[in-house]
Amino acid sequence: MLVSRSWWLAILIVLSGCTAQGVYENAQKNGRDACIKEPPGQYDECIKRYEKSYDEYEQERKEALEESKETP
Repeated sequence: MLVSRSWWLAILIVLSGCTAQGVYENAQKNGRDACIKEPPGQYDECIKRYEKSYDEYEQERKEALEESKETP
């Protein structure tokens, strides 16, 4: 019984990581898709807001969390 609980816990941890990345990437895609509605002069600027990869986002997030821990 203990082994099966550990196994399920491991699966949940892996899936939660995949889910966070999936949600981020889906939000980025939806944002890029919405850029099509922008006027031609604003399209490129709009697309640039959605170019950050999940890995870049996660690194910036970790750095911000570390900074917030250092600041009282």
